[in-house]
Amino acid sequence: MIGPLRRSLSVSAAVPLLALGLYALFSRGAPWRGEWAWTLDWATGSLFLLGPIMAGCAAYDTATWRKASRTLLDATVRGPRARGLPMIGTLVVGLAVYVVVALVAAVSTVSAGARPEWDLRLLVLAGASAAAAAGIGGLLGWVWPTPFVAPVAVIVVFASGLAADGTPVPAIFRIGGTTGTLVGLTLGARFFWSMTALCLLVAAACVAWVLARDRRGRFVATTVTVVLVGTGAAVTADPPQRLVTSSQPITYVCRGHEPSLCLAEQTQRLLGTLPAQLAVRAR
Repeated sequence: MIGPLRRSLSVSAAVPLLALGLYALFSRGAPWRGEWAWTLDWATGSLFLLGPIMAGCAAYDTATWRKASRTLLDATVRGPRARGLPMIGTLVVGLAVYVVVALVAAVSTVSAGARPEWDLRLLVLAGASAAAAAGIGGLLGWVWPTPFVAPVAVIVVFASGLAADGTPVPAIFRIGGTTGTLVGLTLGARFFWSMTALCLLVAAACVAWVLARDRRGRFVATTVTVVLVGTGAAVTADPPQRLVTSSQPITYVCRGHEPSLCLAEQTQRLLGTLPAQLAVRAR
């Protein structure tokens, strides 16, 4: 595992990947600071850019490794299983970058005085989405073992994310990045379960086809693919809403007199200057 990870293109691209993730995090300033739900959603939205690059790295590593060592690998006992190591290496690096981006966002929100309120579902969904991106890249690299497959993988995953905007296409690569406050909203349970299942099925199907070298392996890969297609068709027929109304009541905080200004507790950071500004305008 250590050898393929050390030689992975994603390791060389770790710093640019982190820079890209931080760019996505602060590209619109930081209006999400102080609001936990929005902070985690926005940080997870960085995978819209990180996912395609992960797919490109996995495709390049798999293609390069296949051309260099396929015969040697298949001659060993663990050969077929080792075919998936480039995808695993890319996934490890990609998730590490995402975790750093999420921690930077979390620290920024804590510094604004917000209480930590982690929604672990977003972290699970982010991991599943990253696995799907790495899996698609690995499969493309195995099918077309040339370095030129890397940009193709980038385009495929990026286009999949774009196509999910306003269409029935499953949003497995568009799982965050809301541009407005999420007060009163939460991640939909149906969206979470269906997208997590689809992401994991995509990853499993891709890995199964890469590892398959006999009739049994192809049967497993075919079975997973059939389940994936069926699940995808069901989700596409009735697309779930990513954000739904939260059952938790909204708590308000008020400050100032004549006028008094009340905002949701999650956005109370804005109360520092708004009452004074409104008082000046009211005169």
